[in-house]
Amino acid sequence: MRRALVGSSLLLVLATPSLAAAVENEWDGDFGRKAERRSDFTAGLSVGVFAASAYGYPNEASKIDNDRYVADTGVGIGQAQTLWLGGALRDWFTFAVGYWAAGYSANDLDTAAFGVIFRVETFPLWSVGGTWRDLGVYTNFGIGGTTLKAGDEKRADGGALSIVGLGGFWEPVRFGIFSFGPNIEYTHLFSRTLKLNATTLGARLVLYTGP
Repeated sequence: MRRALVGSSLLLVLATPSLAAAVENEWDGDFGRKAERRSDFTAGLSVGVFAASAYGYPNEASKIDNDRYVADTGVGIGQAQTLWLGGALRDWFTFAVGYWAAGYSANDLDTAAFGVIFRVETFPLWSVGGTWRDLGVYTNFGIGGTTLKAGDEKRADGGALSIVGLGGFWEPVRFGIFSFGPNIEYTHLFSRTLKLNATTLGARLVLYTGP
C-alpha cells in the first residue's frame, strides 16, 4: 500500500508542471492581461456635419397618417454632437452612457432632435496590430425626442422616439491620455408619429485614463 501511495505521489509531482503549462496555455478571456492602450474611465465628444431628412405628424390620434397634416423637411444640413462617459473594459471594448443632439433647417421647417443613449465601441482588428488597433466601430441605442416647427408652430412631434445609430471611426492621433480622429455615423429615429434618417461626418476627441 505504501509503495502504491509513493508511486501515486511521484506521478502527481511529475504531472503537475505539465498540467500547469496546459492551464497557462488556455485562453482566459484576457483576464489578468495588462492593458496597452485603453482602460479604466473613458469620456468622449464628437461633433460633425449632419445631413438628414425627416417627416412626421402632430402627436394627435386624429392627425396621424393624415396627408393633410404631414410635415416633411426634405434633406437639410445641420450639426450633431454626442457626449459620452463610461469605461474601457478592454483595449478593444468600451461601454458608455451619453447624450446626443442635432438640429437643422430645411423646407421652412426647423428640426431639433435629442436623446439619451447607450454606446458600445469595439476595435475588431485589435489583434492584427499596428494602425488597425485604432480603427473601430460602434452602435448607439436609446430614447429621445424630435420636433418639426414652422416658426413657433409645432408641425410634427415624435413623442418618445427610439434611437439607433451605427458608426465607424479612426483614432490615429494620440497625445497623453487623449485620442483624436474622424468618424462617420448613420442615425435612425422612429416613432408612430415621426421618422428621421441622418448621416453625420465629423471628428471625435476621446479620453482614456488608463493604462
